[in-house]
Order: sequence, then structure tokens, then C-alpha cells
Amino acid sequence: MDPEEIGTRTAELASRFGVAAPRVELGPVPSWCADGMRPQVRAEGTVLIVGSAYETLEPEERRGALGQAVLALDLHDAGRFQPIIAALFAWGLSTTMLGLPFGTPSWQATVFALVPGALTLLAVHAVRSRRIVYDVDHRMTAVLGPATVAAVLDLDERSRTRARGLGGAYVRLVQPSRTRRARRLEGEPPPA
Repeated sequence: MDPEEIGTRTAELASRFGVAAPRVELGPVPSWCADGMRPQVRAEGTVLIVGSAYETLEPEERRGALGQAVLALDLHDAGRFQPIIAALFAWGLSTTMLGLPFGTPSWQATVFALVPGALTLLAVHAVRSRRIVYDVDHRMTAVLGPATVAAVLDLDERSRTRARGLGGAYVRLVQPSRTRRARRLEGEPPPA
């Protein structure tokens, strides 16, 4: 695997999508990731970690997986602090609501308020991530075509079903199923 070649392909796709290209590094990727890639947002910028599973993909799958990673990194980086702000707001509101009416010592209200704060963080992140997945699917269809998106949907479904444990539950929470994503691409509105 040549990181420079992958970096060149990534830059070409980023330019087609009108977004910044992430830095590409070779490295370990969880075994359940069928596409062999792990996008990361770091303090110094966005990075795409590419593992050995990437080499086993068909050309259309590689193109789609790279396009998806480039778009997802750009969208995640653009609003990465939204879930944290929502959780801090929920934490502050919970602390106030628990402490004022009941005269609870401030340390108890703070501890009890951590639960709603954590749940808010998880919920906001899940909703935001699902929105990003749908947005990426639509943008990829417009630029790369439905065949590439179909290959990516298959890859993502394999990853989604292979992920186990707490990490697997998280992946299933933030990533809609292939069926749901395909319905959204066909223009079906989200359930009310």
C-alpha cells in the first residue's frame, strides 16, 4: 500500500467535493471495519488512518470508501463542538434544577447532573452522526454516482454487523441500516 497514492486519490476526491483533503497515514484499524479506514479529527487537523483491509477492496469500493471518509471528516470537523455544548448546557440546567428547589448540596447536584449531561452528549452525537451519514450519501450520489454509493452501503452494512460489544452497539446507534439509507436516497421522507 502506497500512502502517497492514497493521498493523491484522497486529494482528487476532496477537490471534486469541494472540501479540504485530510492527511493520510497507514496504521491499525479495527478488524470490524470492512473498508479498512478510520477517520480521526485531531488538534492539528483531520487524518485518515488506512489499514491493510483497504487493499482487499474492489476499485469501486475503494473510491467510495475514500469519498465517504473525506466528506464525513469535513462534516464532522465543521461542527465537532455541538454535542459538547449541548451536554454542558444540559449539565448546567440539571445542576440548577436539582440544586435550587431541593436545597441539595452543590456536590450532589453536580454528580446527579452528570447522568443527563452524558445522555445528552450521546443523544446529540448520535443524531448528528446519522444526519452526517445521510448527507454524505446524498452528496456522494450526486458526485460519484449511485453504483459507488451502493458499494459503500454494502461495505458499511458489513462493518455494522461485524462490530460487537459496546463498540458495536455504538456503531449501530450512529449508523443507520443499509435499508434505511437506501430508502432515504430514493427520496422517502424520514419517519415522523
